[in-house]
Amino acid sequence: MKKSKIIILFICIISLFSCENSGNNDAYQPHIYIVGGNYDIFNSILWTNNVVTEISKNESGLTSLFLSNGKVYLTGYEYDRYGYHATVWENGSPTMLSQTQSCAYSVFVRGSVYVAGYEQGYNTFFATLWIDGTATRLSSSESLALSVDVSDGNIYVVGSIKNTDGKYNAVVWKNGIKTILSSNPSTAHSVFVKNKNIYIAGVENNKATLWTNNVAETLSNDYSTAFSVFAANNKVYVAGHNENIATLWENGVPTTLDTQNSSANSVFVSGTDVYVAGITDELINHSCGYPTLWLNGNKEILSYDGITRFIEPFTFYVSGIFVK
Repeated sequence: MKKSKIIILFICIISLFSCENSGNNDAYQPHIYIVGGNYDIFNSILWTNNVVTEISKNESGLTSLFLSNGKVYLTGYEYDRYGYHATVWENGSPTMLSQTQSCAYSVFVRGSVYVAGYEQGYNTFFATLWIDGTATRLSSSESLALSVDVSDGNIYVVGSIKNTDGKYNAVVWKNGIKTILSSNPSTAHSVFVKNKNIYIAGVENNKATLWTNNVAETLSNDYSTAFSVFAANNKVYVAGHNENIATLWENGVPTTLDTQNSSANSVFVSGTDVYVAGITDELINHSCGYPTLWLNGNKEILSYDGITRFIEPFTFYVSGIFVK
């Protein structure tokens, strides 16, 4: 189951001879969508093939996106005079999900619109799942819901829950039923279900971790975190950082994406191409830097043309990518 980038246009071109014979001059061009924002002006940004759109000029943030039936769904939060509220945008039109202080972290669409996040209670917060705008609290304990996926009619939500010792444990809810993934300090950041296998990326004891059907695999023995997971072509891709360097693990084998402080925050696979979105030359705690896209390992710093207000180019955050 929280950014500016130059988006690479990867064009698959058939040969001129083939085009002439087929009479078809159209070449497939993927549409690359990336969400994030800028900490200087606290805005929300969607990049579509390197075209920058400010989703909201109010104080707000974007955390994830999903495309379905020609519609672009975004999640995050938006401020009003009463505080910040979980929000879902459909083709740029916002819907507030909660009147209380809250945030939406992940969206998945299959018939219904599923959104994972949290609502704030009295001095605490509760993991929450919204289905078509109707909220269900997943726990009565302090908790977060960070990612949602739906497969074969089952709803999977992952995040963290506070235990009796005051520490947080990685957790997965399947159709609302809780399973603790680790008794160690841990958080589950991302869930992806493929061929009935449940892949969950996160962190345990400050080490990037992949759970496959609830069985943990430590991806690095160094200080590291896994933020995103995607399964395709009989491979499992995990994006994160290893010792503060953006890293992509492919079936557990790490590839360093950069040589400076950086973080790979989201991964998406389309065909045989692997897209990773994140930040480079980051400032503090993987929170902001230059918005970056790696396509098959090739790095591009994303553009922020079109944002008219003053910003520093190294104060972006990047939270999600989707390729159609």
